[in-house]
Amino acid sequence: MRVMIVDDSRTMRMLVKRALRSAGVEAEVVGEAEDGRQALEALPRIRPQIVLSDWNMPEMTGLELLREVRRRKYPVRFGFVTSQATAEMWKEAHEAGADFLVAKPFSPDTIRQAFEGDGKAVHSLAWEESPIGRRFTLPIEREVADMWRQLLNRPVRVKRHPNAQISERNAAALALYRDRAGALVGVVAADLELCAAAGAVLSLFPPTAVKAAVRDGQLPEGIWDNLVEVFNVSSRFFHAASKDFVHLDAVLRAGEAPPREDRRAMRTARQRASYAVDIAGYGAGVMGLWGW
Repeated sequence: MRVMIVDDSRTMRMLVKRALRSAGVEAEVVGEAEDGRQALEALPRIRPQIVLSDWNMPEMTGLELLREVRRRKYPVRFGFVTSQATAEMWKEAHEAGADFLVAKPFSPDTIRQAFEGDGKAVHSLAWEESPIGRRFTLPIEREVADMWRQLLNRPVRVKRHPNAQISERNAAALALYRDRAGALVGVVAADLELCAAAGAVLSLFPPTAVKAAVRDGQLPEGIWDNLVEVFNVSSRFFHAASKDFVHLDAVLRAGEAPPREDRRAMRTARQRASYAVDIAGYGAGVMGLWGW
């Protein structure tokens, strides 16, 4: 089966290709695109049988791409691979003509089901099955470990760490999550050790790259780019906190201050907790979560 992958994250395109190989499906990746506009221009030339697209992308979103593909009557199956996977989004995608939706983080089994099943392939993390619109609830250790394990494809141990004092002031990276209206709904902070480990393992950088980053006190661009994708998928922690879908708005490096209104909102976070996260073979660090 001829496959086209559409995602503005090079790292995620790589992970999708890796999942296709692991799933054992008969798939040949015949094209990649960074946004919907690039994909639309390439479709008549490469003629894929199936398109795997992200939802949020610059220039042209995945949903806009889908609608244009159906308007032009291209004979192609179309599925979304996205971290913003809610019941409302599936309904919107289905009405626009999507064949399936795969939620990040995904497993090879999920990819296989999307290719071989009836189309409605969704994640199976129990904590995501809560009603849309309830207020934010801190995930338990198992929920955090399951999501990171699926994304990183590596054993991950997580334990609440009440003594860790991680904040926007001492984090190596700070991820800000918003709803469609622009309201801040969640924050993830991580120390340098965890940032280096998570970013390195995603592209299978050697563990020595983690040690070098911690020693130098900064993350190489390749590891930083991977880390942004880890934070992107971590938006799933906050889906149930909003009636609208939640997306990663920005990832700030150490020393970059959040907007003043965000700093004010962080002081009023209804729930916050720290977790010790140990990624097998790559090291451990601390992650903070807070939401409203």
